[in-house]
Amino acid sequence: MPSSLSWILKDNWPSRVALQQLAARHDVGVVFTDFADLARCLRDRSRLAELTANMRAARDAFAFETHMEDLVTFFRSIIARHEHTPGGAAPITVTRRRTL
Repeated sequence: MPSSLSWILKDNWPSRVALQQLAARHDVGVVFTDFADLARCLRDRSRLAELTANMRAARDAFAFETHMEDLVTFFRSIIARHEHTPGGAAPITVTRRRTL
């Protein structure tokens, strides 16, 4: 079973960082600018409880088991393509099945 722990992330603004965007989308991240800011965030027990509840609600999206079937199918298709392509593997085309 996946954990319900929030993510602690250094704020990378103005850069676009996928993990930070994902944390914002699910509201599961403690995003800080410096260590004093992190200490302030970690003292806010009500906010930490909210983040924990949000992570519990979203944790299936982050669990390996949730994506395992799609991953196995993907790897099998790559292996099969490689086995049936003379001289090596064909170009890989990835289709996105789920959005977190």
